[in-house]
Amino acid sequence: MGRVIVVGSITQDIVTIGDRLPGVGETIFGDSLGYFPGGKGSNQAIAAARQEADVMMVGCVGDDTNGINMLDFLRSESVNVDQVNVLDDVPTGIALIFVGRGENMIMVVPGANDNVTDAAVDNVVFESDDVVVAQYETPLSVTAKVFAKAQKVGARTVLNAAPAQPLTDEMQDVTDVLIVNEVELAQSLYGADAKVETEDKQRIIDMTRDLSNAGNNQVIATLGPKGFVSVVDEKLSEASGHSVEAIDSTGAGDCYVGVFAANLAAGGSSIEAMRRANAAAALSVTKQGAGSSMPTKTEIDEYLTKS
Repeated sequence: MGRVIVVGSITQDIVTIGDRLPGVGETIFGDSLGYFPGGKGSNQAIAAARQEADVMMVGCVGDDTNGINMLDFLRSESVNVDQVNVLDDVPTGIALIFVGRGENMIMVVPGANDNVTDAAVDNVVFESDDVVVAQYETPLSVTAKVFAKAQKVGARTVLNAAPAQPLTDEMQDVTDVLIVNEVELAQSLYGADAKVETEDKQRIIDMTRDLSNAGNNQVIATLGPKGFVSVVDEKLSEASGHSVEAIDSTGAGDCYVGVFAANLAAGGSSIEAMRRANAAAALSVTKQGAGSSMPTKTEIDEYLTKS
C-alpha cells in the first residue's frame, strides 16, 4: 500500500452564507460567517486521509494563528506535516468564500503558498508505490520538478489543473492522471477565454479525448451532479452523478481528487477509484465547509451500499 503525497496549498477559508450570491456592485446581507480549513492541497490531503490512506502534506504556512490552526487540523486528521514549512513574516493563505443556493464564489490571497520552492521538497523521498498529487495553487515550476522526480522512481502523478489555466507541454509530460472540471477542461485545451456548453456531453467527451491524446495520459472530467467522464488510451469510461441536497459545493472537486488518489495508492483500479470519488464528492456537498466536509471511508461504503 503506497502513500499519498500532496504538494500544494494550505489556506484558511472564511465563509459567508446567504440566500443567494451578490451581483457585481451589489451589497446583500448574509446569514452566517464561518472559519474552515481549506486550500486545494490541504482539502485533498484530508479527503485522502479520511480514506485511511498514509498521507504526507508538502507546503508552506505562515507563523501566524491561521497557520497554527491549519497544522493542528491536519495533524488531527492524521496527515503527516513534517514537510510543511512555517515561514516568518509571511501570512498563511486566505480564501474568501461566498455561498448562496449551493453555489459559491471564491477569492484567494495565496500568502505562504507562493513560497513553496524546490527546497520545500528536497527532503521528500518518493517510492514506486506512491501517488503524488498537486494543483495550481502553488508555483507550477516546482510541481513540474516534483512530478519528474516522482516518475523517475515509478510513482504515479495526479494533477488537478485548478484554478483553470492552459496546460503546458512540460506538465503534460510529467502527469499520469489529469483531473479537471468542465471549465478547466476547456481552458486546459484552448486557453483562458475558452467556453464550454455544460449540457453538451458529447462535446465534453470529445475534449476529454483530445486532451488525453495530446499528452498520452488519463484525463478525468468531473461534471458535478452529472458525474464524470474519463479517457485513457482511447478508452472511454463514464458515470452519472448522485442526487443529493447540495448545501455547499466548496471543495467537491478536491474531495474527488483526494479520494481517487487514496484508492489508487491502496491498490484499487482506476475505475473503482473514480466510482468511489464520484460518490464522495456528492456526499461532500451535503455539508458546509471544504476540508471539514470530506466524507470518511465508512460513510462512502454505507452510501454506495444504499445507492
